[in-house]
Amino acid sequence: MPCARPSTYSNLLADLFATVVAIDLSLAMLKLAPTGPAHRVQADGARLPVGDSSAAAIVLINAFLFPAEVERVLSPEGVLVWVNSSSEHTPIYLSVDDLVAGLPGEWTGTSSRAGEGHWCVFQRA
Repeated sequence: MPCARPSTYSNLLADLFATVVAIDLSLAMLKLAPTGPAHRVQADGARLPVGDSSAAAIVLINAFLFPAEVERVLSPEGVLVWVNSSSEHTPIYLSVDDLVAGLPGEWTGTSSRAGEGHWCVFQRA
């Protein structure tokens, strides 16, 4: 089960995962999210309403990073997908180096740019 911000990305994730949970602190953002296959949940990213080691993927799109929650929620073989839609111009931005430095333990993965955006996919080493 991946956790993602409520957006059109939920539909893409639903093609890959049986259960998708779209989480946002803002009820207004949840109401703006397109209807679709994701379960929409209002919650704080600092304490996700999912079980320990239960997420096959955590997809953070223009979102704050809560390293302890990534560690708690992500399954041992799970992946973290980090997207900044406007790279350094995104209000919530971390460089890849800062992202990896903030995560507990060792991680391996890849990153790249697409248009103005910056993305990376990481898994525990």
